[in-house]
Amino acid sequence: MRIKLTLRAVNEKTSIPLNYNHAVSAMIYKTVAESSPEFAEELHERGFMSENRQFKLFTFSRIETKAAFVDRSASRIVLNNPYVNLQVSSPVAEFLNNFVRGLFARQSFRIDKAEFVLADSETLDEPEFSEEMHFRALSPITEAVRNKENKIEYLTPKDDWSELITRNLRRKYEAFYGVSLRNADVELIWDKNYFADERNYKRAAKLIALPNKNNPREPIKVRGWLAPFTLRGNVALIKLGFETGFGNKNSMGFGMARVSTN
Repeated sequence: MRIKLTLRAVNEKTSIPLNYNHAVSAMIYKTVAESSPEFAEELHERGFMSENRQFKLFTFSRIETKAAFVDRSASRIVLNNPYVNLQVSSPVAEFLNNFVRGLFARQSFRIDKAEFVLADSETLDEPEFSEEMHFRALSPITEAVRNKENKIEYLTPKDDWSELITRNLRRKYEAFYGVSLRNADVELIWDKNYFADERNYKRAAKLIALPNKNNPREPIKVRGWLAPFTLRGNVALIKLGFETGFGNKNSMGFGMARVSTN
């Protein structure tokens, strides 16, 4: 299920961090905790497990707003329009129920230092899923491998993502449903027409800084891609990816996509 929120900034010239992913994720956990502190803590600390991997099984979109500008000297986005939109998605009923109850229980919501109130919320209709679907990323999609020097290398649209995406979705399926789909596969194909224009590589590439617990002075920089793509393969895995996010770091605001008709 997917919920679209419209939040209104309380103060004029409100600003949010340029790298706001962690702040939004924290806001979501606090909203869930408003309804069930126990569930929020369990989700944050343990989540859902598969092959010793932890999944939170929710994702969220980038913040959408009008008439904003980036103050790069302060690394912040200044809102000239007080309204922002945000989508949150998960297949976990307990998460969504607690999130919705928390939405109406809280008086205000903080994204970093910015204070918002809930202006509107709606449940979005679920698409009809099939073995081939076209999507457009609503938040950057990221996957990575370790090279021979054991350093992380993030995939680009020129790489083959299918094996990693399939493995990721199979693990999420097992974590959520408790059974495996080992013979199920998906193929991810980035839109070649979109990337035929080399300038779109620069537009689509997003480098987002996340807090580093081991070294707070050096944030973790995650590269993801905000671009159209096609998925072919197992319908159950495609549906779960739509609900939980495709790729890694979904609960930090990566991997949400909408169905595209193009």
